[in-house]
Amino acid sequence: SLLECRAHAHDQKKPLYTPQNWNQMWKAFQDSTLFPFPRPTSEERLDLPYHVAYTTDGKGRGNFASRNIAKGELVNPGAPNTVFFLNAKSWYRFVSALPKMMACDVMEWAWLQDLTNNGNTVVCLNMDEAVFFNDGSYDEVYNMALK
Repeated sequence: SLLECRAHAHDQKKPLYTPQNWNQMWKAFQDSTLFPFPRPTSEERLDLPYHVAYTTDGKGRGNFASRNIAKGELVNPGAPNTVFFLNAKSWYRFVSALPKMMACDVMEWAWLQDLTNNGNTVVCLNMDEAVFFNDGSYDEVYNMALK
């Protein structure tokens, strides 16, 4: 890509995001899509039972339980910090408005999804700690799953 994100993608010491980083990302989203609403406050979110930290095995950043989590308990609702880009122009404006390393991160985190089962996909992005939910490996062992 024009941003040359390959080295950043493989960097396992990328900084942890601060509230200021998430706010900066949200502001770029608002500006690029003309989305009129402010970033949801922490009071509007669940009492999240996890925190972001570096893995001890050197694989990078991840979410770790900060308390016991009951089987079947919702740990992240997905909304209100999951955003959608309906077209390539708004996605490009958003990525272009970000600092280089943040732009590289969001390109790694984003995914395409057909939300209405009509064949039209949109770019989806979690703009909070939910971006760090993954199994961290390529085997079939998972400690959490989507419902």
